[in-house]
Amino acid sequence: MSAFSYLFGRPLFDQADDIFFARALKLAQAALGIAHPNPAVGAVVVKDGRIVAEGHTQVCGGMHAEKQALSRARESVEGATLYVTLEPCSHFGRTPPCTDAIIEAGIRRVISGAVDPNPVVCGKGLSRLSEAGIEVILCKNPLLNKMAEEQIAPFKKWILEKRPYVIAKVATSKDNKIALEGKRTKISCDESDRVVHMLRHAIDAVMVGANTVRVDNPQLTARLEQATRQPARIVVSSDLNLPDDLAIFDTSIADTIIMTTASCHPRARPEDDNKRGVRVVECRMQDNRVDLRDAMSGLAKLGFTSVLAETGREMFSTLMEQGLLDEIWWFHSPVDMGVLGLDLGYSADDLWRKSFQAYKTHRLGADELTIFRFIGGRREIPVDKYVK
Repeated sequence: MSAFSYLFGRPLFDQADDIFFARALKLAQAALGIAHPNPAVGAVVVKDGRIVAEGHTQVCGGMHAEKQALSRARESVEGATLYVTLEPCSHFGRTPPCTDAIIEAGIRRVISGAVDPNPVVCGKGLSRLSEAGIEVILCKNPLLNKMAEEQIAPFKKWILEKRPYVIAKVATSKDNKIALEGKRTKISCDESDRVVHMLRHAIDAVMVGANTVRVDNPQLTARLEQATRQPARIVVSSDLNLPDDLAIFDTSIADTIIMTTASCHPRARPEDDNKRGVRVVECRMQDNRVDLRDAMSGLAKLGFTSVLAETGREMFSTLMEQGLLDEIWWFHSPVDMGVLGLDLGYSADDLWRKSFQAYKTHRLGADELTIFRFIGGRREIPVDKYVK
């Protein structure tokens, strides 16, 4: 099929295939933030033109999308088509291979999205299905394929680069200020705040610096009516100088991890931390501070595939200079803060020089959100779902 077919509005799949695959992509969104370190995957089983089962990746150790869908089928799936956003696994990990379950169920046709970047799987799952006589089609619809690739970007980063996919959230006034020095400062409007909470809900962990915690005393939770889970809270503190009454020490709400320097950790109070359920992780030191590259490596070892860094000026600059950012969600407020405000230190032109491109903008009440993406890095967070 020629690529020029699209000039005449002719898709590579028929309309029904596009619709069912798009449904699988939507299901995968429900796995964002809960499936790590596994990828967020959606699956749809269709028989005689009807959806007979659906599923998405469960919490690590639970069912993969394909198996959940097959287990929920309301009737026999023999002869059915399976739409799945990522190549089915063909190896024994925490669970048996999904390819075996698909073959045993009598699935006749599989339409798959992205090829699994994990070298243990890459291409082997599709080959296993094909060898079993199942018709295997890799999604070629450019829009749907792009979405499937973007949904696994955190997993791909984790597998191939051994670090999480990192999104920085910054909010600035009209004059590019981020806060009043030493004071908790609200810049964004309520609509922007809601999008931040939705982003927290879709991410594995939220990371902030110790100064932000001391000044703002944030909860770092996704405060939404429909929130089904909370991201882990990561605090970067070189000296562990954190007051005991901080909100992040309430681990009944969400897990808390403190990244500190190895030289400081022996001076910590492990008994107190254990009582509070807080985990302390040692990192290398760089310029008398936590080495953020080593911190990201440590988070990857803990199974985190995506991190939202709600940064101050110093952390943002360090993440940028060390090449650790994949996306930047920049909330622009129309309010002028004046000479007492702290400047971010970066402009949109600076981001361009650092190989970031603005690829989306959204009007959020009085604010404007611009999402910048590092060239070559991809991830689609379903912000359109939350923005009218």
